[in-house]
Amino acid sequence: MEDKKCATVFAMLIILFASNSYLRLIQCQLMPIVSDNQVKTFIVFVEEPVGGANLVNDEELTNFHRSFLPNNSLDSGEERMIYSYRHAISGFAALLTADEVLAMETKPGFLFARLPEEVRAETTYTPEFMGLSVGGGLWWSSQYGEGIIIGVIDSGITPTHPSFQSFNAVPAPPVNWFSNCSFGPNACNNKLIGAMAFQNGKNPSPLDDTGHGTHCASIAAGSPVYDAGVLGQARGMAVGTAPRAHISAYKVLYRNRGSEDDMLAGIDQAIRDGVNVLSVSIVSGPKHFLDSGIAMSSFYAITKGIVPCAAAGNSGPTASVISNDAPWILTVGASSTDRRIKVTVMLGNGMEIDGESAYQPDTHNATDLELVLPGSDPDCLSVDAADVKGKIGFMRG
Repeated sequence: MEDKKCATVFAMLIILFASNSYLRLIQCQLMPIVSDNQVKTFIVFVEEPVGGANLVNDEELTNFHRSFLPNNSLDSGEERMIYSYRHAISGFAALLTADEVLAMETKPGFLFARLPEEVRAETTYTPEFMGLSVGGGLWWSSQYGEGIIIGVIDSGITPTHPSFQSFNAVPAPPVNWFSNCSFGPNACNNKLIGAMAFQNGKNPSPLDDTGHGTHCASIAAGSPVYDAGVLGQARGMAVGTAPRAHISAYKVLYRNRGSEDDMLAGIDQAIRDGVNVLSVSIVSGPKHFLDSGIAMSSFYAITKGIVPCAAAGNSGPTASVISNDAPWILTVGASSTDRRIKVTVMLGNGMEIDGESAYQPDTHNATDLELVLPGSDPDCLSVDAADVKGKIGFMRG
């Protein structure tokens, strides 16, 4: 498909990342075992095995990665290898000490290793605000994303959410789609076609624990939900930008926080599954591309014809705070909106002050309340002494 042509645009860049030597796919001599004290998770970057990773199966690739380890398990019996990556990066995540990493530097094919970064998560009106029309234009000509598979790397997904109900316009997933639905076969449908979770080498439930992943997935490809709103406000049709696209969710965040090695495992699986678009609303702050798991894995993705989209982040407005700004990433951020859910406070002298509040019940009646100024007393703790219950407190500073 057309998306896959984008890989050729980056042919010259690939050379910069290519291996400059071949490796033998054999079990190397084990390094001396170092104390288990201060064992940590390291992400280890290595050259690909001879001929490339595509010429070996999963077991062979994992054994190749294990050849860099001092042994396969700690004295406690815990497996050292956490993830063996095939598609996101050339490397693996394992339990190691700093001394063991130092000893690993003598291994042929070793590139570098580092600790994983902490990563974190970053309305009905959006299509209209963007000028998208149901009856024609770009939205219509693109068939609303029909047949595209979006891999959402986030905090999981809530499969029962109305945005993920399968409506007639959503086609069946491709015949070559075999991703796992960890909720069980009846939880997924033509809209939600895959769901997995990654945490410290294990696969827990992909159920969303914060709503962030559910929200991001619905923005990308949610089915139409009519008369949607928040506490009676902003009513309208909530619909994703690509309502006929499929969603495959990969949970790598827990309470909106996560580890870079888990995130890479989710991206690795998404690339393996064959998604067309990666949606990564995750940041770890501005950094050099080699220090960014999102930048490196997105580069691998785009060489396979997958379009990587990632959040610019919520920081600002100071300079140098944009995240995920590699030139091969579609960096996404919102700078403006023309809608406010306004609420107005009228003072006794007739002055009106506008604010925002989603909670505006129809049964609410305007009430006169006393305006007080906590902090007017020189005592810095005067706000504790002021009787503000049932009043409006005016704060300054």
